[in-house]
Amino acid sequence: MTDAEILEAQHEIEEKAERVLEMPPVMDERQEINETVEENDELAHFSEQNYVFTDISTNVSDRTRSITIREPSGRLRKATWQERDRMNFIYFPKPGRKYDMPELLKDEGLEAVFEQNRHEDILDLACVQFEPDSADYIRVHQQTYEDIFANKKFDVLRSTRHFGGLVYCLTKQQRIVEIMDDLMDKEL
Repeated sequence: MTDAEILEAQHEIEEKAERVLEMPPVMDERQEINETVEENDELAHFSEQNYVFTDISTNVSDRTRSITIREPSGRLRKATWQERDRMNFIYFPKPGRKYDMPELLKDEGLEAVFEQNRHEDILDLACVQFEPDSADYIRVHQQTYEDIFANKKFDVLRSTRHFGGLVYCLTKQQRIVEIMDDLMDKEL
């Protein structure tokens, strides 16, 4: 390789490392959508099923995509987050995301994974499976951080992209002293 090729390869590796090590977002839980667009009595009992209208334009983000539901009562409303997630999954599936929640991300599955110290794997899976402001995403992260804190397993996430989220969560809960003590004891 020439010097220019080495510099280019090094630059590509640094960009890839930045993407891989980017801290997952920390967001507040999203507020449920309960907005009626229209009530139309003429359409009442036209059908026994809900009709879902989804904007499938590719230049619209999943969060801002227009998704509405026409109910058998004639009511036209905006879709709930659960309905939005389902429609986005159908029309714009994300690699690695499953339709049903993997067993590992349920409360029973988390305990077994925690015993194996595979906290990073669970957090990576949660990032793929859920939107960062969904209740399940927040639940999995909170339970994982709680297990790490309770068992003082800070090293499990120390050199990962999830360590910043752990520190943020502990700081927000005013429980940062333990992790700071751990850092100082290990002279980090």
